[in-house]
Amino acid sequence: MSTLLDVKTEAYSCNSCGHSQSPDLPDLAGYYDTDYKISLASDDHDQLYEMVEGQPVFRMAKQAELVLLHSNPPHGARVLDYGAAKAATLRAIMAKRPDIRPAVFDVSQDYRAYWTNWVAGDDQATYRCPEEWSGQFDLVTAHFVIEHVAQPVEVFQDIARLLAPQGEVFFTVPDVISNPGDLLVVDHINHFTASSIDAALWQAGLVTESVTNDYRGAFVVVARKDTGIERAPSSQNISAKVIELRDIASFWTEARKTLLGAASEHGKRKAVIYGAGFYGLWISSVLAGRQRISGYLDQNPYVRQAAPVGPVFDPLDPPKGIEVVYAGLNPAIARHVLPEWLKSIGLSAQIVYLDGGA
Repeated sequence: MSTLLDVKTEAYSCNSCGHSQSPDLPDLAGYYDTDYKISLASDDHDQLYEMVEGQPVFRMAKQAELVLLHSNPPHGARVLDYGAAKAATLRAIMAKRPDIRPAVFDVSQDYRAYWTNWVAGDDQATYRCPEEWSGQFDLVTAHFVIEHVAQPVEVFQDIARLLAPQGEVFFTVPDVISNPGDLLVVDHINHFTASSIDAALWQAGLVTESVTNDYRGAFVVVARKDTGIERAPSSQNISAKVIELRDIASFWTEARKTLLGAASEHGKRKAVIYGAGFYGLWISSVLAGRQRISGYLDQNPYVRQAAPVGPVFDPLDPPKGIEVVYAGLNPAIARHVLPEWLKSIGLSAQIVYLDGGA
């Protein structure tokens, strides 16, 4: 949502399962009920996943593609979007699989208007899933939901209750190791590793079928109900994961120093931030009052049309006279994307990267 919340950011790592967890927000239930208005800027608002041959690929289409790739439900299946928001991913799935029967659940009333015309009233729920839904669903999906909840094991237990005997759960959560910004997203209470996903599912009576990184910066997970075969969650490389989590915390300390040093050197030069999402806003918060920022650049047309920050320009038509560009992208891709962009528009400017150097 590109929103700053005035709370202290903390994260604690677990030496037993490799999970990292942050304290709850002050009023977690109220926040998601009335304040968390994801993708409500416009009816068709979406988040940019990547550019392919100059064309945008948006998040909801990518999620729908992955659901059908990893967990193709049987004909006539009942499919529940758990934590659905506008349920745009489920609608994208139905465009390719009109045979399925959709159901939606969220902890807010804000999205009901988006469900009314295509989801039956008995297949809609808010705040809690009804008891009569127990054991009814061939597939339950949860797209970037579990990182937000205070009790992830309890949520997985609720999902297990909803599954039919041969049902599957498909979910995505950020991979904090490959997407280090996840550690600072204030409403992401859980920061998952592969081992902590396995541990949480095991405690909820679910068995991990597959864990992949088919969505950049995230885990794509398929799980089923436990078959009763004795097993324990994976315990491999947990100490290494904890070290990586601590290294990420150190990275953000150093990134802040990098930005403050750059502002001290370039503070009076005309600068922009490439990226109007999480990374860009975090950079802006650090540079406030220290650097002349002329705006943001972002490839997502939805962000440019209804920008929560601004002004936001098309990277192919940036403001004139830019001298400094702050890299407001995931550090894993920033050094590939930004030099190519500068070359494509014939611009000579200094790039400041979060991982140091320019």
